[in-house]
Amino acid sequence: MDTTEVTVDAYGACVGEGSCAPARTGPYSSEHCNGGEPGKGNHPINCVDWNQATAYCRWAGKRVPTEEEWEYAARGTDRREYPWGNGAPGSQLCWNRSGQGTCEVGSYKSGASPFGVLDLAGNVWEWTSSGYSKDYSSSRADGIRVCRGATWDTEVPSSVRAAHRFEVAPTNNGHVCGFRCVK
Repeated sequence: MDTTEVTVDAYGACVGEGSCAPARTGPYSSEHCNGGEPGKGNHPINCVDWNQATAYCRWAGKRVPTEEEWEYAARGTDRREYPWGNGAPGSQLCWNRSGQGTCEVGSYKSGASPFGVLDLAGNVWEWTSSGYSKDYSSSRADGIRVCRGATWDTEVPSSVRAAHRFEVAPTNNGHVCGFRCVK
């Protein structure tokens, strides 16, 4: 699994080669879309839908992780509550930043998962390839995807738990969703 979320600059390279559709942009003050914003090149790409995430990962020779892969990377073998352990969230992730937007990827080393994966909590929710279901043993709906990881504007500690999940239509390209890839 990639150590960090896909950045604006990395996604821009795919767009530049014609393999990815441009991310949605909007007035940064209200939408917080990172694409095209000065100084946001090393921030996570957001305002992309599931198909755009899938296209980028394919272009990079990778794929979007399954929900199970994502959770394993975040929780490890000891089933920790947060990627960094069981202690409450504080300064080890990009969160509780209402109105401020995302942080540069990899900025919070103390929030690393047991496998060294960064930003699995906070910054942006991350697309998975998995359809939504109530739990892992239920049938998955192909028309709804699962995002994991919470976002920069989350203020509730339970929302950044490694087990927290969010159901999203694959066409959603909101400012809270980004992604990473896995090979």
